[in-house]
Amino acid sequence: MVTYDEKDFENLVKEFRESYSRKDKIFLKKREWQSDAKAAIFAIHRNEKSKAEKIIKELEEKCKTIDKLDDYSDFLEEFFEAELLYYYIKNDEIKSRDYFLKLFSNVKDQNDELNRLYISALSDFTGELVRLAVNYTIKENFEKVKNISETIELIYDYLIKCDITGDLRKKFDAIRWNLDKVHELLLKGVK
Repeated sequence: MVTYDEKDFENLVKEFRESYSRKDKIFLKKREWQSDAKAAIFAIHRNEKSKAEKIIKELEEKCKTIDKLDDYSDFLEEFFEAELLYYYIKNDEIKSRDYFLKLFSNVKDQNDELNRLYISALSDFTGELVRLAVNYTIKENFEKVKNISETIELIYDYLIKCDITGDLRKKFDAIRWNLDKVHELLLKGVK
């Protein structure tokens, strides 16, 4: 007769179900939060700064409940991007990595994942800058387009020193493409 520890199997089933329940809750939360982060980005492009600020502040509060960054990485990439874009529009500066380190100071061993998220968001942020540059080109505000070009160059020059490989490499390579697009817009202003 086969023997087994019935209590151990019951605990396994219970823990397995709890794990799935936790993952399902996280998935639903991060999907909703990611949608909110995208809404903030769209609000910025529509020049609805107060709406974007409200959404970002709400998301900042939600971020304080995160205990493991990689569980929320899809949302966090979008959130970092929204933060970067909003801060850039408001202050004409790139929001520092320090801000995010402080925001997630309660999360243990977060630096590697946070660095990856920040680099990914910086790369995507340059794509949002291209969208801004297109709008400025339409308005013939080439000084703003030039400023965006300089910002993307700064990000590219900074990140090239990281010797990025793997999945992030594609995002990093997109920065160069985004810079080329902004240079094309600047050339239109010269004509």
